[in-house]
Amino acid sequence: IEFPEEELATESVLPVFEGGTVAVKSRRVTTAKKFEVGVMGGMIFNEPYFDPMAYGLHLGYHFNEFHSLQADFLMKGTSLSGAAKEIDSKNSTRFNFSVMPAVKYLAMANYQLTPYYGKISLSKDFVMNLSMYAYAGAGMIAIDTTNTWIADVGIGQNLFFTPRVGLRLDLKFLMYQGPNYTSIPGVTKVATSTVPSSKFQSQMYVNPSIML
Repeated sequence: IEFPEEELATESVLPVFEGGTVAVKSRRVTTAKKFEVGVMGGMIFNEPYFDPMAYGLHLGYHFNEFHSLQADFLMKGTSLSGAAKEIDSKNSTRFNFSVMPAVKYLAMANYQLTPYYGKISLSKDFVMNLSMYAYAGAGMIAIDTTNTWIADVGIGQNLFFTPRVGLRLDLKFLMYQGPNYTSIPGVTKVATSTVPSSKFQSQMYVNPSIML
C-alpha cells in the first residue's frame, strides 16, 4: 500500500521536562568562598643543564565554584644535570656550566576558571569527585641574583579523595626571558665564580612542566 507523501505525518512530539537538566544532583565537594592550600612537586621537561625538579607551596582562594585566584611559589634545584656534568668533564669544551647562573625560584599569581565538575568511578565500590580547570598568570623568576618577569598558562584537574583532601595535577607552560648559556663561549671556561646573567645574550624560554 502506498500513501501520498503529503498525507504522511511530518511532526514529532518530544517530552518536556520542567526545571532543566542537572549534571550532578549531589555535589559532594564545594569550593565557593574557600581557601586551597597544598605542597607541590614536579619537573620541567626540557631542562638540559640543571636539575629539572621543582618543589614548593600552592595557595588559592575560590570566589565561587567557577572563578578563583591561585598563587604558587616554587624552588628549583641548581645542581647540574648529567649532560652538563659530562660536558664539563671534557677539557676540550669551551663551556663551564658550574659557573653559569641557574634558576633559583619563581613566584606566580594565576586567574583560574573551573568549568567542569563531575564524578568518576575507578571501581564498582569507589567513586571520586573531580574538577577540570584552566589558568593563566604572571610573576617573577630569580635567575641567580637577577629577577625578571615570567608568564604561565596551564590546564589541570583535581581528584578529591574526601571533601577536604585531593590531588592536583597540572600541565603548565612557563615563558620568560633568560640567559643564552652558549652565547659567550670561552668566558665561562676561565671564570672562577658565577657569571652574572647580564653577561649573556637574552633568549626566550618556553618550558613545559608537570606539577602534582
